[in-house]
Amino acid sequence: MPFVITSSPQEISLSGNPIRYKIRCTDPSSMPFMWQGVRVELSTTGYLAFSAGNTMTISFTPPEFKPTVFVTFTSKATPTGILDIPSNPGNYASTSEYWTTIASIIQNHPSIKPYLNVYAFDIGTGMRMVVEAKEYSNDWAVGLTIPSLANYSVQPFPTTNTNIPSNYKVNITVFVEVAYGGDYVNAGSLELQPDADSYIEVDLSSVVDAVIKDTLPSVQTSDWRTVNPLIWDITRRFYLEIWESIGADSSDYDQLTISPTRMAMAGGIAQSLFAAGNYFAQLANNNSLLTWYPNRRSLGTTQPELLAWYNYTGNPISPAVQVVIFYADGSNTTGIIHAAHGITAQDKQVMLIPVGMPLLVSVDANAAQTAVKYTVQVCTVSGGVVTPLSQVRTYFVDASYYEEVHYLLYLNSFWVPAIQRCVGEKESEVEITREITQLLKTYNYTPYFQERYQYQEDWDNITVFHTGYITRAEAQALQELFIYGRVWDITSSGNYPLVLSGKKFSITRTRQNLHSFAIETKRAMEERFWIPEAAPLELGFTLVQDDGSGLTDDSGGLLIEG
Repeated sequence: MPFVITSSPQEISLSGNPIRYKIRCTDPSSMPFMWQGVRVELSTTGYLAFSAGNTMTISFTPPEFKPTVFVTFTSKATPTGILDIPSNPGNYASTSEYWTTIASIIQNHPSIKPYLNVYAFDIGTGMRMVVEAKEYSNDWAVGLTIPSLANYSVQPFPTTNTNIPSNYKVNITVFVEVAYGGDYVNAGSLELQPDADSYIEVDLSSVVDAVIKDTLPSVQTSDWRTVNPLIWDITRRFYLEIWESIGADSSDYDQLTISPTRMAMAGGIAQSLFAAGNYFAQLANNNSLLTWYPNRRSLGTTQPELLAWYNYTGNPISPAVQVVIFYADGSNTTGIIHAAHGITAQDKQVMLIPVGMPLLVSVDANAAQTAVKYTVQVCTVSGGVVTPLSQVRTYFVDASYYEEVHYLLYLNSFWVPAIQRCVGEKESEVEITREITQLLKTYNYTPYFQERYQYQEDWDNITVFHTGYITRAEAQALQELFIYGRVWDITSSGNYPLVLSGKKFSITRTRQNLHSFAIETKRAMEERFWIPEAAPLELGFTLVQDDGSGLTDDSGGLLIEG
């Protein structure tokens, strides 16, 4: 078996975090490509396991007439000491992982680690474990004995020169879906060579991430005041084609392997959190909403709000939302919304579920006038039994009147939409860069001669949105908006992409509890020529000549003055 994938990503990864594969390359006899010291190789016939009480003794004699060292390991159902190895392969995903664990235990014994390398790998018909002197010298002696295990052989070897063919390469092609459950595209190819330990380690996150971000759902065409949940299609499957070559035809180096299919979801988490363990494995009914925004925020009575729920259950789910509305007198009302929308989130897909105040009318038609807060929780309902699928989110109802209310939509670090209400003043100004030339006056110039002439201009409308006061925790969370800058202005005529002008934002101060931001933006599209902000973008009207005073549309409204 010329190469083996020894390490691969979890079933699902975040595309912004490492997606690592590790491949061990070997020659036709399953030996790694490397300079090797004196060693013994244990090969099993079939995929064997130790019985409880079996022993394995590793012995080695260093050069310079040092005494032989013997270290004996005993197999146990529940290994606890440094001389214990496992006897139950059923506790591991595969026999290969079982033997790799045994090799790791032996390798890390304090008497062995300084002198020997111990590793195990699958050879197709069984397992092979190698105990090898680290020093490249034939003066070493290494031994391995197992008194009670059948169907195995142990063979000693002297030092070995590297056995890698001169043009040996491993080729990897990455295939990624363009939509969940859709067609795959060739996302890129790599040509790699093994390192000094005969391994290839590669991080494919940049390749997978690029395809996902090129095929994300459209923010511009979505109506964020919708009343229905929708699938936010940011999960993709991918797989690898891996083959080896030596620059010529060779039956010894012609293996082609198709890797198991894995999944990736757009976004990423902090490196410290990634290093702490499998993020997705931790998601359950108490943390499955993809947001870092703090709980207990204030919402306006007409404000859109979205829950981004990740389906961690392993099954297709058409979830509902349980709502509890609280009133000033201490009473409350409980109800279910989104009970029959008919949209199914497949395993590991993300569903956006609207939970803004306007959607509570089915629970209480007067909620906007009487509620002081409400809670929501993604759930399923069957036979009257409510099963929670997410944590509870609490919203305080802000029924205050504001002169200005604007909504900014932004994508957080999971690439799911979040909405920020801005209740402060909205400022607009125009920023102009002019290119002016000066002409030479002719001898007979007139008082109307244009000596200075503007031959080019560049301009931008600058819009500043003021958030109004928010809490310290909310100010911390808005760093996602400032850092990534994936922002849209939600208007009645469409969702316009913006770019942020600022590079530095003061987030918090000691002893300051309320915070406010002025978010300076420009439209992402340069208009080149000015039009009124309210001018229609789609000319779905007929121009009609009026009585000479101007042009009107067919409803009689004045468009262009005469």
